[in-house]
Amino acid sequence: MFREGRGGEDVVFDPIFDREERIPTQGEGRQVIGRVYRAAHNVGRYRFVECAALDERGVPIGDITAYDDVLFPFDPALRFEGMRLGEVPVRRLVREGPLIQEKYSVTAHGLVKVTITDLETGFERAFHMGS
Repeated sequence: MFREGRGGEDVVFDPIFDREERIPTQGEGRQVIGRVYRAAHNVGRYRFVECAALDERGVPIGDITAYDDVLFPFDPALRFEGMRLGEVPVRRLVREGPLIQEKYSVTAHGLVKVTITDLETGFERAFHMGS
């Protein structure tokens, strides 16, 4: 997944699942990976890709394929039905942002689910990718 780094001066790649990750069998539970952080912007824009390999610095090399884009409203004022987050300019929050948790799981069919939660309010959205 690509995300902003160094206050918007850089783009950082965070691997979620690597090539060695074992896909669970039908009867197994899902594998979950997650992280927790303070949001810095009004809208979270996550750009997921698949890549052939990573170099020694963790940067994608080889074939890179766009997988999915996900938008999540960090600003509670943007959390209403019908809100078009893609039309909202992404801006840094003036105050400390909410505490956010990302959880990732993969099914036996290779479908990825990301669940993003504002841990302070309980607001949560789940997105299914690869379906």
